[in-house]
Amino acid sequence: MVLGAGPIGLATLQAAVAEGAGRVFVLEMADSRKELALQMGATVVIDPSQVDPVTEIQKLTDGLGADVSIECIGSEKTAPLAIALVRKGGTVVMAGIFTKASTVDFFDVAVAEKRIIGAFGYFTEFPEVIEWFAEGKLDPMPLLTGTIALEDVVEKGFKELLSGQSDNH
Repeated sequence: MVLGAGPIGLATLQAAVAEGAGRVFVLEMADSRKELALQMGATVVIDPSQVDPVTEIQKLTDGLGADVSIECIGSEKTAPLAIALVRKGGTVVMAGIFTKASTVDFFDVAVAEKRIIGAFGYFTEFPEVIEWFAEGKLDPMPLLTGTIALEDVVEKGFKELLSGQSDNH
């Protein structure tokens, strides 16, 4: 289960597919990102504005929940959701860039023996990702939506992306 189909989420989706994940579910609301996630190999894209994601993932997994959820949004609202989406004994990876603190009910984590892993910078993965690019297992081209001049990277890049108003992925 990949939460978010922005740059981090789509790269995570590609990596999961490249590593042979049987089914990869993606949580996303933006239409353009939902379409791209499906094109890049998502089995199903769940729109949390249309359905309850926990109920939906339970239906899709015969009541078990996802084996792994990877939070790629960095929202205080999606961190607890990432935990709720995994099965007993499942693993949650927090890969999004969080700017606000989140509240998590650790009772569910303890009782269901879920594991939470933090990921930041991904430095240990660089050699493998470079190899995957060389082998063609990963394709960065679908992630490229435009070019931004260096002097515009803050306004037209980071601020636009963080505002959620960007048409870019």
